[in-house]
Amino acid sequence: MTKKKKEEKVVEEPVAVAEPKKETPKVVKPEWEVKDRTYLLKGNKTPLTLTIPGKHTRKHALLWFDPKTQKQREIRYATNMSSPLADEQKGEATLGHIIFRDGRLDVPAKTIEWEIDALNAARTIDIDQAEAIMRVELGSKVGLMSSKEIKRDLLLFAKRNPKLFIELARDENVMLRNLAIRAEEAGVITLSQDQRTFYWGSNNRKLMNVPFDENPYSAFASFLKTDEGVEIYKSIDKKLN
Repeated sequence: MTKKKKEEKVVEEPVAVAEPKKETPKVVKPEWEVKDRTYLLKGNKTPLTLTIPGKHTRKHALLWFDPKTQKQREIRYATNMSSPLADEQKGEATLGHIIFRDGRLDVPAKTIEWEIDALNAARTIDIDQAEAIMRVELGSKVGLMSSKEIKRDLLLFAKRNPKLFIELARDENVMLRNLAIRAEEAGVITLSQDQRTFYWGSNNRKLMNVPFDENPYSAFASFLKTDEGVEIYKSIDKKLN
């Protein structure tokens, strides 16, 4: 008699399944947002005016720790500089005042944007364009200024009135008006006493008539962009340079 083999039961052990690792979400630091900002003094204090230090001194430390370089960097508020860090400010710095009035300091966003754009543009503008822009602001006084003085006043103008500065920097007629004024000052061209006619200074030959009720130099700048005026522009530019 054969014995039946007992069926052996195979018990499968449970296989441990590793749970997927949960990735720790990266903390993204928000970038500085340019917007209208109002700063208030703490402690409900509202003095008529309060001026806080705008540069680093032994008495009033004004330093920022740079995590990249692991060094302390000096902060300096200069009205003609786009960076608040002293080591990034090139040239002569014009220090400004940080003033709270009645306990608050208002900083409009648009003003900041215009100011940054204007100061950056002022740093890259060549001396001829700088002279043209400052002639609009200062008139004939520019002719007596050195290149260094013009660049200094250009930065101050960009800081003081950034919107107007940007408009003038983008206006091609500003350069042509300045050319006309320089040419008249140098005697290359002359303007009649009634300010209605331009002539060549060398032979008194008429160049153009100024339209009624129009600034003579603005009219001459427009004239220089015409087919006839382009050749006159080349001749004037050559004589001035």
